Amino acid sequence: MNLKKFFSGLILGTAVAVSPAHAAPILSDIVFVVDESGSMGNVQANLRTNIGLFASILTGTGQVNAQYGLVGYGSGSPAPRLITDFTDATNFSTAAQGLVTNGASEPGYTATAFALNGLDGQSSLFSFRNNAVKNIIILTDEPSNGDFIRRGSVGGQAVSESVLDGLLTSNNALYNGVLRNNSTIASYQQLISDHGGTVFDLNL
Repeated sequence: MNLKKFFSGLILGTAVAVSPAHAAPILSDIVFVVDESGSMGNVQANLRTNIGLFASILTGTGQVNAQYGLVGYGSGSPAPRLITDFTDATNFSTAAQGLVTNGASEPGYTATAFALNGLDGQSSLFSFRNNAVKNIIILTDEPSNGDFIRRGSVGGQAVSESVLDGLLTSNNALYNGVLRNNSTIASYQQLISDHGGTVFDLNL
């Protein structure tokens, strides 16, 4: 899978939101939420390869000040897990070597809540900047499944689509998806549409 089309689309969407009238760069805190099941190896490799290009284009004009965090999910205990807190593209690429492909269940809703520091009693936390735009980007080829309370809860509830919708709303977060298969798209489409995002094709 070639992530360049995805990055180009995401950059275009960011550019539309950026006005030349801004005197200071827009702060953007971007968390990639990556499926660690066996079919995702090529996607993970492409993410590591292309993050530098994405960052250079996104921030090259000085209008956007971005940093990048990474969540892996589906690999067992703990799942989801923090691979790296916010960092630059070079360190992100290095940290992404820690992604694995031995997962089975793909609790994407729970992993997204984790990316927002939203799980009950969560100890591994992302250091979001004040006034930064929160942009969560999920990469997966399976619908969210295995979202059980033992993997993480919000307000004592397992993380369902409606629970995640409320969490995205309360964080004023953008939600984008790089997805494959109709069932996967169906699992995330409404959330992504409702939170300022776009579904990109994992096959391209």
